[in-house]
Amino acid sequence: MKSWLLALSLAVCCMAVLGTTANAKEKKTNQIAQLTSSNVFIYKKADAKAAKSKAGKRADVSYYVRRYNGQFYRIEQGSKTIGWVKKADLKLSNRKTISLKPQVKYIIGLQHAYAMPLGRESEVVYDLSQYVAKKMTMVQQETIGDTNWYKGKMGGKYVWFPEDAVTMYGYAAVDLHKASSISAKEMRAFLLSKGKTPDNILYKLAPSFIEAQKDTGINAQFMLAHAILETGWGNSVIAQYKNNFFGYQAYDSCPVTCAKYFPTGTKGLDYYAYKIHTNYLAKNGLYYNGPSALGMNVRYASDRTWAQKIANLMEQMKPYNEAEYKKKKATTMALKPPSEYDHVIPTKKQQPIHFKAMPDDMMATTTVATTVYAMPYTYARALGSYAPKKKVELVAYHSDVRDVSISPTKTARWYRIDYKGTQGWVRSDKLSTPTLGFITQTTTAHSNAGSKYSKVSNALAYSPLEFVMKNNKKVSKIDSKKAKWYKVYLPEAPKKAVWVKSTFIKTY
Repeated sequence: MKSWLLALSLAVCCMAVLGTTANAKEKKTNQIAQLTSSNVFIYKKADAKAAKSKAGKRADVSYYVRRYNGQFYRIEQGSKTIGWVKKADLKLSNRKTISLKPQVKYIIGLQHAYAMPLGRESEVVYDLSQYVAKKMTMVQQETIGDTNWYKGKMGGKYVWFPEDAVTMYGYAAVDLHKASSISAKEMRAFLLSKGKTPDNILYKLAPSFIEAQKDTGINAQFMLAHAILETGWGNSVIAQYKNNFFGYQAYDSCPVTCAKYFPTGTKGLDYYAYKIHTNYLAKNGLYYNGPSALGMNVRYASDRTWAQKIANLMEQMKPYNEAEYKKKKATTMALKPPSEYDHVIPTKKQQPIHFKAMPDDMMATTTVATTVYAMPYTYARALGSYAPKKKVELVAYHSDVRDVSISPTKTARWYRIDYKGTQGWVRSDKLSTPTLGFITQTTTAHSNAGSKYSKVSNALAYSPLEFVMKNNKKVSKIDSKKAKWYKVYLPEAPKKAVWVKSTFIKTY
C-alpha cells in the first residue's frame, strides 16, 4: 500500500515538473534580444510542445522582449509578436531608460543609425558618414547591456544611434571660419587654470592666436585647442625650439630634426591656418569634408575622437553659445600663401639636446660616391655629392634621427655636415670613420680600464666619442674580469682621455 502511494506521488510530481513551462505565469521584462543562430526555433506558445519553425533569416535582426514565461521569452518587432524562443537560444541585453529629456547631439560621421537599438547590419537605416556634423535632437537615451543608445528623428522616422556615433559638443560641428569672441586674457586664464605658468610658450603666444584669427579668419579658440593637443600643452620640443605647433614635416624617422622651423610663433600659426583652410576647410580643398572639426577629422587624424578632444578643450576655455554662433558669418577671405621655411634652426638660436656635436675635427673619408641630402630622410632632396676618397668633416649627430636598415643585420647612421654654407646629411655606410663611436646608454667613464678605477665623468647616452688611436688601432685593454675597455675622448671631458667599457659603445 505504501509503495503504491509513493509511486502515485512521484508520478504527480513528474507531471507537475513537465507542465511547469506551459503553465508558468507570464511576467514583464524590458530587454533586447538577438537569436544565437538561424537554426534555433521560434514557438507559437511558451511551450516546448507548441508549433514551431526555424528562425532562418529572422536571426539577422534584433527584437524587443517585454514578456517571459519560465524559460521562454516573447520576441517582438514594434508591437507585433513574432513568437516565443527559449532563453538558451537568445542573447539578452537589459534595457534601462536614462533620459526622456531632449538632448542636442551632433553626428560624428562614424557608425550607422539603426531601426532598432543594438541593431544589426540588416537594420541599418543610414550610413552616418554622409551626415558629418549634422545636428540632431535626441528624444530618448537608454543603456542597453553596457552601451548607451540614443533615439532621434531623421528623415521623418525615428532611428537609434550608438553612443560613439554622436557627440554632445557644439564646437565639434561649428564652422571654423566663424571667429571666436575669446580674448587673449581668457586664453591665458584657461592655461593658468590648468597649471601652466607665464613662461609656457602657448601662454606667451595667446595674442598671436587672436592675431592669426584676424589674418586668416580661422577660429582662434580652435587653433589654441589644436595646439594644446599637438604639443602636449606647449611642451613639445619642436614647439619650443622651432615655433612648430602642429607637427609640420615632423617625420617619424626624424621628428625634431626634419620638422619645419618658423622664426616666430605668429609665422608658425599663419602657416598652419593657411594650410588647414586650403586643404581641409575650403570647399575646393583636397581633403574637404565640411568646415568643422568633425569634417576635418575625416581625413586629418586617424584618431576618430580627435574632433571631440578639440571641442572639449574649446568648451573648457569658453562654453559653446549656439545663439552667438548662429549670428556670426563665416569669413570668406582669400588667403595668400605664407612664406616657406626649411627645417634648420639658425646657429645663433638655442639648439635642442638631441643635437650632439661631434668631437672637434672629426673627419670621415667617403668609400664610394656619396650623395649629400638636405635632410636625414630617405626621400629628401639631394644637395650634391662627393667622389670616393673625399675627406669630409662631420659636424653633428642628432639622436632623434632613426638609423637606416640596410640589411637584416646592419644599420647606417646619418651624420650632419656643412655643405656649401648650409646643412647637409650623409650616411655612415658610405664613409670610413675609424675614430668615431657612440655611447649606447648612459654609463660611467673611468680613469683606467676597469670599474675599480675612479670615476672621471658620465658617458651620456647617444654621445659621439673619439677613440684614442695607436698605430692606426683603437687603444683598448682587458680588465681582471675579462671585459674589454676602450680609451676615448668624450664631449663631457674632451681634453682628457677616459676609459669606457666596450659593451656601452657602438660603431658604424
